[in-house]
Amino acid sequence: MFGYVLPAKEKLSEEQWKNYRATYCGLCHTLKRRYGFFAQFLLNYDFTFLALLLRTQECKPETCCKRCLSSPIKGRTVCEADPGLDSAADISVLLVYWKLKDQLQDERGLHRILPYLELALFHRPFSKAKRQNPALNEAIGAQISALSELEKDNCPSIDRTADCFAKIMTAMVPPQWDEFSRRSAEQLLYHLGRWIYLIDAWDDLDDDLKHGQYNPIVTRFQLSKSSEATEREQAKAHMLRTVEHSENLAISAYHLGAFGYNDPVIENILCAGLGVVRTLVFSGEWKKRYRQKKQELNQL
Repeated sequence: MFGYVLPAKEKLSEEQWKNYRATYCGLCHTLKRRYGFFAQFLLNYDFTFLALLLRTQECKPETCCKRCLSSPIKGRTVCEADPGLDSAADISVLLVYWKLKDQLQDERGLHRILPYLELALFHRPFSKAKRQNPALNEAIGAQISALSELEKDNCPSIDRTADCFAKIMTAMVPPQWDEFSRRSAEQLLYHLGRWIYLIDAWDDLDDDLKHGQYNPIVTRFQLSKSSEATEREQAKAHMLRTVEHSENLAISAYHLGAFGYNDPVIENILCAGLGVVRTLVFSGEWKKRYRQKKQELNQL
């Protein structure tokens, strides 16, 4: 869906990079095991971060070698099933379900065909995920609905729209965690969710202006395709400060928690990876570099 939450590979040790890769591949296999072959297409870097965050054990995760479509001969090192991967897989399915449902309501005419077909294709995985996670499903649905209403009203408040997505992220923390761990993780995910929403809004700004679609930055700063360069630069400066603020708050919340064996990789993503992605998005280089990032991750 987004894919902005990536590590800075050059600042990871070889062992840490292997751990990240094994988690990424482990999530892919978990999606297949829990929801079938097509669910693997929901694999996402943001959910890989979530799998790392939700696995709080101090010990190194168990791994094995498995083959897949992208590596059918040699196979790859994959993290064995654990509650963190299971939760990340469930959340992946639920979030995509609500996103497609919202898209189906918003689109008109032939544009409704694709989300309708995707909802039909993933009907069984979505139904299973909802049955297994009723409280999470309800929380995500409530915030997606609230966000949809704000978009329909052409809401000029960036904070209100970002808050809805941030609250979706906080709902992903398991309720059975102890209060200290839960509060620090919720704060981390809240500010990370806000960061993701704002980064995505800026990344989509040109496309949304071109197609006349809702974007909180457009309504907040009253931008149009014919806006002066100075107006665009003023909006950019404001958004950069706001994004950096959310980034710093997420990092501060991280330092209050304890995340076990995955702690160094999580720190790398928050303290280095987010800054790299932010720079690429606001310089207009992100979409080109994103393809390179995917190639790096898929290298054997």
